[in-house]
Amino acid sequence: MKPVWLLFRREMGAYLRSPLGYVVAALVLLIDGVFFNAYALGSDTGRKSADILREFFYVSSGTTMTASLFLSMRLLAEALHPDKFTGQAACAAALPAF
Repeated sequence: MKPVWLLFRREMGAYLRSPLGYVVAALVLLIDGVFFNAYALGSDTGRKSADILREFFYVSSGTTMTASLFLSMRLLAEALHPDKFTGQAACAAALPAF
C-alpha cells in the first residue's frame, strides 16, 4: 500500500502546484453544476428527488471519469517518454503497486 500512497502524493502534489489541476477541477464542477441544474429544474416537476439524484450521479460519473483521463495523461506521457532513461521501466514498475 505504501507505493500507491507515494504515487498518489507525488501526482496530486504536481497537479496542485500547477494551474492544470485547478482548471480541470473547475471545469468538472461547472459541468456537474449545469447538469444538476438541468436535471433538478427540468420540465418534469413530478419527479422525486431520488430519481433526480440517480440521473445526476449517472451523468456525474461520466464527467469524473473523463476528467481522470485528462489528469492521467500527464503521468502516462512522462512514463512512456523515449528520452527518459526509466521510460517504460517506470511504467512497468508502477503496475504491480496497484
